[in-house]
Parts: sequence; structure tokens; C-alpha cells
Amino acid sequence: MAVVACFSTPAFSQKARTGPVTPNLVTLTISLAQRQAATIMVHEGELGRFGDGHKSYGVVARTQPEGDALTVRVFEIINFDGGGEGLVQLSRSSLHQGERADIAAPKMSIVIDDIKRTVPYQPVGEGPSVDDDCCVFCSDIWACGLCVRLDCGCCCDPGYCHPRCSENCPRPPQ
Repeated sequence: MAVVACFSTPAFSQKARTGPVTPNLVTLTISLAQRQAATIMVHEGELGRFGDGHKSYGVVARTQPEGDALTVRVFEIINFDGGGEGLVQLSRSSLHQGERADIAAPKMSIVIDDIKRTVPYQPVGEGPSVDDDCCVFCSDIWACGLCVRLDCGCCCDPGYCHPRCSENCPRPPQ
């Protein structure tokens, strides 16, 4: 089930973000095309950012309610004039520590190196404040930006409906 929220508050410098964020730490190794691998550590639910000098990407890891697996989503981060950002989900994988996911477009691989759990699974809860322009709430994650496309829904702020976000997505009232 998805819940989509669109607000008319202008936020020209709004950075894309995700949640809920917990104190749990996830360490991932990301290999993008033929470039050298990078290891990043992020809090569970936090948008970890990486790129290739031309495009920006993000990765979010969330624990699942049962078991030891993580749901790992990879996003393209779309940059708008004025500093605002949107998110387009490229892939979703279920991985255990040590497992690898290969993504075709763009060509990359992700490995879960380590998971340090200090709190149990946290449901989505209330989500972000109403100051956000466009937020999509899935069963285990929320994502906000000027435009957002997840596997469970999409939205865009009027004037920021990038084709990658808004294709087959209802536009909010103006």
C-alpha cells in the first residue's frame, strides 16, 4: 500500500531524503560500472549518496520485520535548478549480510558488508512534516523530494514533474 502526499509549499532548495532513520548502521560496498568500489556506512533508512561524476545515486537499506534480511533500494537523484532534488527508484533487492545484488542499469553491484543493530525493526510511523512538497509512503519507507517515484507510488510538485518521476503518475492539483 502506498500513500502519496503533495503539498503546495515551494521548496526550491529541497534536498531529497528518506526515512524512517534509526541508529542501526549498515555498511555497503558499491561498485559502479568499471570504477573502483566504494564502501559507505549509513544509518538504516538514511539516503546514502554516491555518483560517477555525471549522475548522482542514492541507496537506502531497511531492516525487514522478520528475519535478518535488508531491503535495499537504489535511486537516481535528479537535480533541479536551484538545488532541489527528486528521487527515481531504480531497483529493490532483499539481501542478507555478505550477499550481493547486481543492477543492470546503471551497471553496479551492492554488497551488504555489515549490519550493526541497536534497535529492532521500526515501522514507518507518521513520516515527515507537512513542509515537504512530495512524499511517498510505502510499507517500510518514506521518500520526499520535488518529485519521487518508488515501486509503490509516485508524486511531483507542480513545476517539478520530471519525466522520470511523473510518467504514468497523477499530477497534483495546481
